[in-house]
Amino acid sequence: MKPGSILAPLLAAGVVMALSGTAVAQIRMTRLDEVTHEVTVKNFGPGEVDVSSYQMCRSPGTYQALSALTLLEGDFDLSPGEEVSFVYDFIVSSGTGIGIYSGTGFGDPADMADYMQYKGVAGFREDIAVLAGLWTAGEFAAGDSGPYLYTGDGIDDNGASFWVPEPSATLLGAAALGVIGWRKRARRR
Repeated sequence: MKPGSILAPLLAAGVVMALSGTAVAQIRMTRLDEVTHEVTVKNFGPGEVDVSSYQMCRSPGTYQALSALTLLEGDFDLSPGEEVSFVYDFIVSSGTGIGIYSGTGFGDPADMADYMQYKGVAGFREDIAVLAGLWTAGEFAAGDSGPYLYTGDGIDDNGASFWVPEPSATLLGAAALGVIGWRKRARRR
């Protein structure tokens, strides 16, 4: 056998395997507003995915395909890093759990793409989210009011510790005024 003769078939096999493989999308909710019912979903994965058939779910009877929801920004064909925002009317301000599913197996952890719950009210599908590795039982997003923002990497960062209340415009304005006031006081000295 000639040196390097084994390299060509191995290289060819690797190219064929690489071309036949499909990139997996990682769909996550990144923002949830329990007052306006707005949800933002992002594709954190390396592949493009059409999420129009994905389903939002709060509890039995509240399932809705994303394509049936009011689109606010973007479209349902998500390239890597792209987001889509829409209105899901079954979000409640008193607190609950919200899941997004890639299929219709609402009791199947393999169909749950993401989950979050807030305000100390366990969601109907918390147990499925725990089995899917997306949530820890009995945990809730921080804060007494949203909107809530997902701050994780979209791949490995799961659970309540990666959901935080969105800073309000009032709070941001007050913080900016505090900085301006501090600068003015510093200049006077």
